[in-house]
Amino acid sequence: MADTESRIPAWGALPLSALAWWVGGFLPWLLQEVYRLEGFDPLPVAPGAAVAGVASMGLLGGVLAGACARRAESRLWGTVAAAVSTVVTFAGVTWWQSVTVGVERDAVLLAGTATAVGLALGLLVATGPVWLRGTALALPVVLLDGWVRGLVPDAAVEPHGTWWVLAIGLGVALGLTAGTRPLQILGWIPAALAVWVAQAYVAALQDAPFLLTEPGSVLDALGGLVRNLGTDGAEHQLLGWVAGLLLAGAIAALRLSRGAAPETDETEDYPAFRAEGVSL
Repeated sequence: MADTESRIPAWGALPLSALAWWVGGFLPWLLQEVYRLEGFDPLPVAPGAAVAGVASMGLLGGVLAGACARRAESRLWGTVAAAVSTVVTFAGVTWWQSVTVGVERDAVLLAGTATAVGLALGLLVATGPVWLRGTALALPVVLLDGWVRGLVPDAAVEPHGTWWVLAIGLGVALGLTAGTRPLQILGWIPAALAVWVAQAYVAALQDAPFLLTEPGSVLDALGGLVRNLGTDGAEHQLLGWVAGLLLAGAIAALRLSRGAAPETDETEDYPAFRAEGVSL
């Protein structure tokens, strides 16, 4: 039976998702603004914004915002609340930035696209089947490295290749893929493949910490994708993979031994159907 005691009303996902997207996703940027003590830009979308930082923080913020729908009593209305809250918050904070220091159109477009992709992944984590969680978290796992690096004063949010950050992200993502049935661990296979491929995509950003004021900089950054699709061990941080798989195994074993709460089906939002024994 689901742990309904820890659930929140659907409307509670509104402020929760807003904070998760802005404060959670863009925390490195907000901290850098505090470190500088010179004014305050709510988003990194002013002229001169960097591709890697905008894409990483926007996507991770979207994932966090979408995942908040899982805590709502009604998954359906929690999903709606998370999506509406994220869109409204993005529009509001962008408007705030535009009337204070101005915005770069390409940076806003990139932040919005990254947020939309992240929101879709976060909602998949919140409402999708348990075996798909690891796959949905593949890109966030790889981007987490740059996000963590951005918490350090004067450090940019860009891929840096920190093995222990990959290990933690990979271990948690794969560990959460295991549900109450041991066969669900087979979901590790597509998840691991997705992370491996995502590493090659994100590696393109390491070759292109371009500013969006440079014509064609986004295309140049993505142009490194093809040459980064190899199997170089240094690129894929094999030590992080080994440690991450060990951590994933420990988390999965703990969840299975404690009898992880079974995934609730969609009929939990429709009590009338449950009472009559109707299957949706």
